[in-house]
Amino acid sequence: MNPIGDYLEKFFISHTAQLSIKSTISIVIKNITGINIPESLIGVRNQSIHLNVHPVVLSELFLHKQKLITELKKETSIHYTIVGL
Repeated sequence: MNPIGDYLEKFFISHTAQLSIKSTISIVIKNITGINIPESLIGVRNQSIHLNVHPVVLSELFLHKQKLITELKKETSIHYTIVGL
């Protein structure tokens, strides 16, 4: 019989990986656009990035959409789509 810690460990690893991805997304956006988006406003589900930001910020990100997606793929080796752009 496995202890409960082994079962819960997979959730901890998943949560830690998601925090790392959010941090990478925030850094890439900051480097390309100069806009600082806190990790708390970034959501990642499957391979979709959801940004809970003002529409003006989304418009600015749209101008750099292709660059952002290319850089994110280079940094994470996963092809993400940014929802709303």
